[in-house]
Amino acid sequence: MGSGTPYHEDYGHVFESEDVSSWSADPKLSEALKNLTPSQQQILIGYYKHGQSNKEIAEQMKVSQQAVSRMRLLTIRHLRKVMDEGERDV
Repeated sequence: MGSGTPYHEDYGHVFESEDVSSWSADPKLSEALKNLTPSQQQILIGYYKHGQSNKEIAEQMKVSQQAVSRMRLLTIRHLRKVMDEGERDV
């Protein structure tokens, strides 16, 4: 990732499917992805799979760019929390 390449380009192979729950081999993360709201899934698919900007996603969803940015950030934080809790359970 370090060369300035966007995250979705480095890991594009991970995001081949529109089914976000298939993006991870980890069952806990797959379940967390599957349980995201349709809006959260749409943002992740647009951003990571299709390489869309917040502006492009916002236009499709008819919301502000700030709303898309905030929802993506909160979704990623939620997924990290789920994974961190999973590590503590081990």
